[in-house]
Amino acid sequence: MSKRNRVFVMSTGAEALMNLRKKGDLSLRKLADLLEISFSRVHQMESDKKNIPKEYIVKLLVALDISWQDWIFQLEKRDKNYGPRDRCHELLDKLKPSKLEKAYELFTRL
Repeated sequence: MSKRNRVFVMSTGAEALMNLRKKGDLSLRKLADLLEISFSRVHQMESDKKNIPKEYIVKLLVALDISWQDWIFQLEKRDKNYGPRDRCHELLDKLKPSKLEKAYELFTRL
């Protein structure tokens, strides 16, 4: 399989970190400052190249005033605002352009 056709699947922790950062309207650099770590370290954690230590998760939750339960919801895709529309968007984002056209045709028939 060529590099262009590979699908990158993020771990739930990396995806949750990115989602919470975006919900908190933080850039990678701002999050790095809050966690007192380097920008590249945050990027590596969001890219799933480095594990996310619990101490960083705790700092993030405190900085964004988010509960541990909200973190678990985010990991389990049970966020209060997460629903079928979000799951459809995620699937569509992963489709190759040729298959995306077929999906569009299917949706227009509904």
